[in-house]
Order: sequence, then C-alpha cells, then structure tokens
Amino acid sequence: MKRKPLDTIEHLKSYTTATGSGCWEWDRARSARGYGIVSVGRHTTGAHRIAWTIANGPIPDGLLVCHKCDNPPCCNPDHLFLGTQSDNIVDAASKQRLAAQQSRRQGRCRNGHEIAEAGLNRDGSCRACLKINNAKKFRKRMERRSANGVAC
Repeated sequence: MKRKPLDTIEHLKSYTTATGSGCWEWDRARSARGYGIVSVGRHTTGAHRIAWTIANGPIPDGLLVCHKCDNPPCCNPDHLFLGTQSDNIVDAASKQRLAAQQSRRQGRCRNGHEIAEAGLNRDGSCRACLKINNAKKFRKRMERRSANGVAC
C-alpha cells in the first residue's frame, strides 16, 4: 500500500504535537540532533524542510531552512525562515547558542575546566587546556626522540 505524500499543512500537522510555545514537534523519526526526518522516495530530508516547502514553495539552492524558535523538532512554518549558513551562525551567536558561548556562560571552557574570563584562549580553551596539550606534545616529542635513539 502506497502512502499518501505529505502535501498539505493539515497532513503534516497530524504527525506533530503542539507545544505551549506554538511549536509543532515532529512525532515520528528524528535525527541524532533531534530534527524530524521524513523519507521521500529513497532519500530522507528534514521535516522542517518539508513544512517550508508545503507552506512557501521550493527552497532556493544555497539556502537553509532555519528555526526562529531554536527547537529542532519544530516544523511550524511560522517558526521557520530561509537563510544562508552564515545567517544561521549569526542567529545562533545572537542567541548565545554556540557551544563556546554556552560553556563561557557556565564559567567553564569547552573541555569543562573552570575558568576566569581572563583565562580563556581565542579557541574557547583555557590555560589548563594549554598546559595539558603542551605536556602531551612534550611527551610525544620525547617518545619520538627515544625511539630514534636520540639522547634527551
């Protein structure tokens, strides 16, 4: 028996649960990152992309369907917008959703060490991370030298 394609908002909405914030959370399969996924022929695609296409038409090449609500399983077309990867990153940064920003807010570096703001490097690591990495590099260098017969 062939399934009826998702071609109306009502049909799409029948696979979702409404939340208090107005999100329509996808009830079926989800990706590892929590996005709703739909099989279309032999391919899978995001439920939010299907929702956008049903409500607004095709997605132009080079653009993503982004969430205003920051809720990956949401497929409410009113919560979606088109943007480039850069637009999506700027949106995430403005909402303090980037991993480095979240760990800084919690007073920890990207590797979980407690930090003072002055102790943070540009890459999101801290001085403790730098010391650990330098010690690892030093040990490797000494191991290579001893394996090659070079006196330390």
